[in-house]
Amino acid sequence: MSTVSKVTVDRERIIQNVVHAVDHHLVPNAHEVARGIFDGNPPAQMTPHELCAAIGRTLLQKMEDEREADMALALDEFETKEVRAMRDDAFGTKTERIRALRNGLMASYGENVVEMYGMKEVVPNTPNSLIPYATNVASRMEKRPLTQAPRAFMPAFDSAAIAADIRVMTRDLQHGIDEVGRETREDQLARAKRDDARELSWRTYQALTTTVEGLFRLIDRDDLAERVRLTMRRRVGVPEDIDLTFDNSENKPALPSQDEPSVEPAADPA
Repeated sequence: MSTVSKVTVDRERIIQNVVHAVDHHLVPNAHEVARGIFDGNPPAQMTPHELCAAIGRTLLQKMEDEREADMALALDEFETKEVRAMRDDAFGTKTERIRALRNGLMASYGENVVEMYGMKEVVPNTPNSLIPYATNVASRMEKRPLTQAPRAFMPAFDSAAIAADIRVMTRDLQHGIDEVGRETREDQLARAKRDDARELSWRTYQALTTTVEGLFRLIDRDDLAERVRLTMRRRVGVPEDIDLTFDNSENKPALPSQDEPSVEPAADPA
């Protein structure tokens, strides 16, 4: 299961507030903005509405790129945790079996046999160390099969079967280690991609938001300019109150959008 980080969610709300202001307040005043930008003579090949709407579309696209990269990283990290958990579970099981084998050989045959099979040292407690340790044990058992009888009343061990079992355990553990390494590398690539998308998204946000603020001031809408202004909090990705409430039903836009018809106030009763 993948989730979006709080950093991305907060930044998304900040940008959505700007886009909402663009859609509901800048686009309806696009002709006035264009006249201010082009000194009363905007170019014919681009309508003023298209010019203003492009700002919102660009902000949303960059933010969507960041969101997708953020979710991809979260998914990769979740998969890495799953693989690491499986590796650790396999390591724990294999470690206990090697320790049980070492203790059993010591009890049935004594210290000389344990040393002969390279098990005099304690069993390693990390996956990467356990593999060469177990491989060495298996190799020695294959080269020097156990032929002596166990101590009285102690069980006998089949060194050939034990060596084969250790080989299987070692391959399984190596596969788990390789999978963790692969997932970790994928995490690094996904994180680099997310960081690049985040940097581009935020650079675009800061540049275009400053433009939006200036356009609102150009048409004497300082109230809307203040609404989207790049404050110190927003600059570091912390939403202002309006970023969290701009689309509430109580917070109606100051001007109707093109898609929202104007509603005349009802006449006072006589």
